Amino acid sequence: MAFILTLTLALLATEAGAQTFYESNPTYQDSVNDDATWVFHSPAQEGLAAARLELAAGELGKLPYTFSLLVVRHDALVFERYFHGSGKHASNNVHSASKSILSAAIGIAMSKGLLKGPDQFLGDLLPGAPHHLQLRHLLTMTAGIEWTEDETENDIEKKRNWVDAILRLPFHGNPGEKYHYSTGLTHLLSAALSHAADLSTAEFTQRNLFNPLGIKPQHWGARSPGHQLRGL
Repeated sequence: MAFILTLTLALLATEAGAQTFYESNPTYQDSVNDDATWVFHSPAQEGLAAARLELAAGELGKLPYTFSLLVVRHDALVFERYFHGSGKHASNNVHSASKSILSAAIGIAMSKGLLKGPDQFLGDLLPGAPHHLQLRHLLTMTAGIEWTEDETENDIEKKRNWVDAILRLPFHGNPGEKYHYSTGLTHLLSAALSHAADLSTAEFTQRNLFNPLGIKPQHWGARSPGHQLRGL
């Protein structure tokens, strides 16, 4: 029941075009049997209808990118199904679920005083950031920066400094006015966290979120290995 975390980290490319914005999606295999760490109950033991869970699993299995369904109730695993050749030892890419993980890490950094709060200006952390951008605009994806998902990344990955390239993108509106999905904003958040904590996003999140929860990601996706930003 391991997984691959593919969070975009704050990195510099070693040379223009040397790295792609996203990694490929290999499936890793976790050889550790962690059954002993789980409590297993039947759905009926936890007041759940097994037939309805099977029905839900059948519908999810029709989706091409669904790999697993696990239902946990009262700290017990009550239902477990895998799809499309996956299994409990397959560690699959969680893609943009990592955005929620990053948001949790940002919240932890705020609680520790490393970040002042959602109203902190991005310019406090990333030199060159537009003066009116706040962390809340990145967290809520309302920054107003022009971005076309799965297209803009192709241009950004050709730049030497991805953070700077994203900050130089034009605005299509004022921050806070309109939601617009952007993985570029996730990249800026990661850079801001790395700067504030003087740690990579991976290191900070592992220490402060995953370790307390007993989670060990099978793989952290990162670009330009060896050139991770610990502050700009």
